Amino acid sequence: MKSIGFILGICLLIGSCETKSVGNSGNEKEIIYCSTNVALDETVEEWVEPVYDLSAIQFQTDFDGCMPQPNSTFINWLKTDSFNEHFPYGTDPIFAYLSTHIDSVSTTIVTESDSLWGPIAWQQYFAGGILFEDYQMPEKGGYSTLKTNCMNMTFVRSILFPIIENEENTWNEDSTSYGPDGAGCSYGFSIDSTMQTVTVDWYCGC
Repeated sequence: MKSIGFILGICLLIGSCETKSVGNSGNEKEIIYCSTNVALDETVEEWVEPVYDLSAIQFQTDFDGCMPQPNSTFINWLKTDSFNEHFPYGTDPIFAYLSTHIDSVSTTIVTESDSLWGPIAWQQYFAGGILFEDYQMPEKGGYSTLKTNCMNMTFVRSILFPIIENEENTWNEDSTSYGPDGAGCSYGFSIDSTMQTVTVDWYCGC
């Protein structure tokens, strides 16, 4: 009976209980049935968006008007998967490179909005005649573009390659396309002789 009393006391703490007798006359046993009326406390850790101080991440150096070499610390963040510890989730690595290595000469300019999703396209200008453009339509996909007045495409490739390098990607024969056979990010490099720019276009998807 002491054990029954102990169990009954525990059950009363968490819900309602009742005692039933089972068995034949003279050989009855008391069985305690408990129902939990109060949910047990659970510790649920809520994820909180970190506060990113991007103004503190600055790798600007003097460069010849083309594009500066990516800082080794920045590249290490990309290679060690610690990139999202320093930049908001979903930040494009090329845009992160531009915004931390080259002075911006404009704010973010929204160029297209959707009635349901809000802004879906924007652009920003950087020193040295560099333009970054981004278009993202939820449920449909998107693409990004970098345009630079630097007409040396080989040099542009060498600057961006450490940022976009992926073991699943390969170059085509003339090194104007870099991407995977399946899902991933694909990059295209071209020269616009009329506009005197090198353009890099890329999209990520299946």
